[in-house]
Amino acid sequence: MLLGLARGGVPAYNAAPSHTNTEATMPTVTLAGPIARWLDAGPGSKSFRVEGATVREAVEGLLAQAPILRGYLLDDQGALRHHVAAFVDGSVVRDKQSLSEPVPAAGEVYLVQALSGG
Repeated sequence: MLLGLARGGVPAYNAAPSHTNTEATMPTVTLAGPIARWLDAGPGSKSFRVEGATVREAVEGLLAQAPILRGYLLDDQGALRHHVAAFVDGSVVRDKQSLSEPVPAAGEVYLVQALSGG
């Protein structure tokens, strides 16, 4: 189900239709296309409603729904991998180790494959 446009004008898709008011106050984790491709989701981004008050809790909520992403997103110590960037409502997540930044009840965690090089 197409929901509209996520940050940066990327189409956002909902993993399941929203049927309750509780879901309206749950954070959303949106995966950029290069990460969503691991789910055979086709082109574009994909969004998931999750429970969680921190980035860590939101990411774990995502991984409960899409466990195949664990090794791509997190390293062996549970930190966000170097090539993955996270944003909460457009603000960069700086502590990739603890992921303790708060996520508002209806906020968005956006995960994107980071670019590097020179």
